[in-house]
Amino acid sequence: MPEYFTRLKTPTDTVIHRFQANDFTEACRIAWSHARAAGAVPTATNLVEKFRLKAGERIVEQAGIPNAATALAENGPAAFEPLDLVARREICLLALRGLRLADTPHLRRLGHFLLDRTLWFWTADALVKGEYVRDAVKRELSALPHTEAAARAKSPSELRHEHAVPRKIVRKHLTSRHARWSDVAEDEAVAESAEVLDRCPPVLVTIEEDRKLGGKLRAGMGEDGSFEDPPFVRYERAGIVKSVDELHFPKDGLWTPEGRYRSSAGHR
Repeated sequence: MPEYFTRLKTPTDTVIHRFQANDFTEACRIAWSHARAAGAVPTATNLVEKFRLKAGERIVEQAGIPNAATALAENGPAAFEPLDLVARREICLLALRGLRLADTPHLRRLGHFLLDRTLWFWTADALVKGEYVRDAVKRELSALPHTEAAARAKSPSELRHEHAVPRKIVRKHLTSRHARWSDVAEDEAVAESAEVLDRCPPVLVTIEEDRKLGGKLRAGMGEDGSFEDPPFVRYERAGIVKSVDELHFPKDGLWTPEGRYRSSAGHR
């Protein structure tokens, strides 16, 4: 059984918990149990298999720490939920703010940075126990579309969180629609920006697969490609998959094979 570690920062200390789990998904749930017990705020990046202790860190060996069965019983079959309306709205407002800044010559880079970060918020974050958590599903196979090679990866450090539609393409598309949004009500602008972001799914690939996404496929959809292309076509063009059918879409995941964000009841 693989061994995992979770690094947690508490109000008074930074501690390392060591435990075993059948796979990464199970390890995530156990790590969340550790975090709740320690009163820490965890993120997906707390979970690693190889690490070096930093100054002031220590390994904590506790009797009665949560095991796989306990964690599964406490958390149920799915630990993550889609972003709710409040989180989605606030992320869209950040995107709109970034667009406004990008139109200001001396603040253009700040606007572009904010737009790029917005995509990470949309694809890597989720609700956990009803709370918004940064990077909650950044490398979570049970939540995001992924390749067969990614499913076989032995460690999350072997994975890359990749945007099926590159951020540069999304930013360009958002910018092309910004002029219209400046003349409509805020709620309408938020709804339309959400529609754009909902068409830009993340995909977990391996480091080796990510290297195939070079040249015109790194920041674009390929030769003569555009935002209107099918969202997963880059992986076909790069030779990572022969068709979208080869990608894995978790049953209770946050994205559909059509490349749409899957909102739970009342979250849209």
